[in-house]
Amino acid sequence: MENPIHLPIKLQSSTFRPIAYRVLSKKHGLNIQSAALAKLAEYVGMKFGNEWRGPKSQQFLEQVAKLWKEQNRGLFIDGTGIESVIEEINNELVAQSKQRQQQQQQQQQQQQQQRNGNSIRRNTEKSLESLVIATRNDTVSDESNSIKIHEDPQTSQTYDVDGNSEMNEDDKIVSTLTKLDWRSFFKIINYQENKIFRYNNIRKQFDSVKNTNSESFILNLPTVKDNIELFTTRYYLQRDRLLRNDLFHPLSYGSISSVTDSNKNLKHQVITSIKNLLGRHGQRFLLFGLLTKNSSGLWQLQDETDTIILQLDQCIFPNNSYFIPGSFVLCDGIYSNSGKFYVSTISNPPAEKRSESLEAFGNIDFFDIYKNAMSSSSTTKVNDLNINRIDFEVQSKLNLMEREYFEHRFIILGGDLFLNNFKILDAIKKLFAKLSNEIEMGDRTIAPLYQH
Repeated sequence: MENPIHLPIKLQSSTFRPIAYRVLSKKHGLNIQSAALAKLAEYVGMKFGNEWRGPKSQQFLEQVAKLWKEQNRGLFIDGTGIESVIEEINNELVAQSKQRQQQQQQQQQQQQQQRNGNSIRRNTEKSLESLVIATRNDTVSDESNSIKIHEDPQTSQTYDVDGNSEMNEDDKIVSTLTKLDWRSFFKIINYQENKIFRYNNIRKQFDSVKNTNSESFILNLPTVKDNIELFTTRYYLQRDRLLRNDLFHPLSYGSISSVTDSNKNLKHQVITSIKNLLGRHGQRFLLFGLLTKNSSGLWQLQDETDTIILQLDQCIFPNNSYFIPGSFVLCDGIYSNSGKFYVSTISNPPAEKRSESLEAFGNIDFFDIYKNAMSSSSTTKVNDLNINRIDFEVQSKLNLMEREYFEHRFIILGGDLFLNNFKILDAIKKLFAKLSNEIEMGDRTIAPLYQH
């Protein structure tokens, strides 16, 4: 499926500056001049439209920085240099597009030749059948010269008179699926084999960390630093996910989308940091952070900049939602000089599609499932550590296999298990015993994949 076409917008340099600064300056150490920033904003607005803050736009900036460094153009990005870099990237995209079109044309020609060959084969079979019938009706027959059409009962493939096998399109799909074994993609990973990833909130990517305890059987318990990073990592992941959401993109006055009917009903929000509330009494803001209780038992919201006490007396809580200490929430309300935030509405942050999250994180295969199952998976070397990527061609084939094995079932258990409590141990034994009885009383062919 080809990439969707975005409506162009007129993107202002001042609007595009934060993203360009974060990727080009803060991450790659390049200084961008005003003329270059204007040309980049113009190109991104025309190329990506409303998705100018999305992952594809940031990938384009990454490509610009990489090409600029490879050509040793210096630390300052000027207008003339950025024009030549953008032109080179466009030429590369055009070449890739032509190559994809040629591949599609070749595939269409091959499919057309296959269809023509299938029609010729069917006509040949009919004529050969008539010849076989004619030889059977003849009084004198030569078995050595008679023509036979046979089918191999083991492979279910049809052979012609020359002994060549032919398969139609459905047979090819089945043959490709039979090469994949679903057991190769289902694995149990212990603590020593599991890769460790840490989220880099500056690069907005996951970095692979070498497991120093991978060859030993000593359990490496989390430290105090790991306990602190648990909440900060969750905060940065949720915050970056919110910033990728279109509802939290402020619209510029020069954008075409701001005057279209499709965006009139959308209420775009801007998340404000807690430290920026000082001196803005009586104004309405939208805050995002970690919901906790302070030493006095009062509810408070904490982000990366500061903490503020929440006043929830007049708050409207949504249905079917839970808010407990440790939850990340969005709070809409009014700030007061008393140091309190009077919340009018509170909600959980919106979810994101799995495909969009994978694309934002570079399609990382966190558990190396595709690496162990397919030798052709793509691998990127970062900090002398191999990071494997998801093979989407194999993934699409696995989706077809799921329809074939519709009778497969998975039992997923989760929760806090305190094994030093004998009541919990007895409950686990009772649960496993009940599951074993259900399996034995059901289909006799059902058996667990791994037994311990």
